[in-house]
Amino acid sequence: MAMTSLLVDGNPVDLGKFEMMMKNVIGSSNMKTGNLRNISQKMQADILNYDIDFKDPKQKGAFQMKGALNALKFDGIGSYPSEMNVDDMAAMLKAGFGFDGTFAYEGGETMMNVDEKGKQTDIRSSSDSGTLSVSMGADNLSYVATAKGLSMNMAGGDIPFPVGLDMAEGSFNLSMPVTQNDQEQDFAFGFKMGDFTMSDMIWGIFDPAAQLPRDPATVAIDLTGKVKLLFDLLDTKQMTAVESGEIAPGELNAVTLNNITVSAVGAALTGSGDFTFDNSDLETFDGMPAPTGAIDLKLVGGNGLLDKLVAMGMLPEDQAMGARMMMGLFAVAGAGEDTLTSKIEVNDQGHVMANGQRLK
Repeated sequence: MAMTSLLVDGNPVDLGKFEMMMKNVIGSSNMKTGNLRNISQKMQADILNYDIDFKDPKQKGAFQMKGALNALKFDGIGSYPSEMNVDDMAAMLKAGFGFDGTFAYEGGETMMNVDEKGKQTDIRSSSDSGTLSVSMGADNLSYVATAKGLSMNMAGGDIPFPVGLDMAEGSFNLSMPVTQNDQEQDFAFGFKMGDFTMSDMIWGIFDPAAQLPRDPATVAIDLTGKVKLLFDLLDTKQMTAVESGEIAPGELNAVTLNNITVSAVGAALTGSGDFTFDNSDLETFDGMPAPTGAIDLKLVGGNGLLDKLVAMGMLPEDQAMGARMMMGLFAVAGAGEDTLTSKIEVNDQGHVMANGQRLK
């Protein structure tokens, strides 16, 4: 598939090249008609190649991108009402419109070159595998994306030196309601950068003597909860009313922190907890629904990291002392060397406590 010409405001644009090609494509589609038209589809291809070359005559720049995805697969289902009006998505959802599909691939790479007024930036990226799942219906909208074996290298332009980044696993998920409901509905959010590493050249800028551990870093969070959505999210009129303050967007009723992990430079913070929210009490916490619940946190290697930062001259001793005082206020010694734990609680009287000591 190739785009051979492009007109913008009636004027031709020097496109250069815009091509996509799939090899050995096999697919099937099954349709069942009725009040709703139900379709299930499957497709696979050995490889998807893409080649884009775009020039911007006004800014005197250019953009080039070339790459491929291997072993591409798609599996999905959809339901479509007889009356389809894409300008009224909320009505379509209530009439039964919905879809659920997953793209997957095994190995991909992309090469990009960006020319901004003579400054050229080269970007090379690759991954071992990845998936993207998207579903939408009257109940919720959901995205789940994962990738493994990620690698990226950048050089040129405003970047003063080559940058190399690698990550064993990356993921993102979001699930949220889209239609008004007086009953509680589920939501979820997750994010992960697993075993993230960067090149020694980057490390050398702020840690030339290699005093900090350069083990792979991980940042991850996993949240779930309950909300009440008081308007149709995809209804433009209702959205405008929410933005102007005419109607309330919704209520947050409960949040569960299933996991939080921040592990880097020899220290690791982990935690989990649950909170419920009283939307009838907006006074105790200055306009925020009053929470009730607790979160448990654990920090390993925190004091050791502060010592290294002070020795490197990156953190003044007085600021490190302030950080240690804060940790002493909110945390207690845990099992193991350089380990601190903390339990932060909010009770039904609005009291905030850390390890049983009342702070508010």
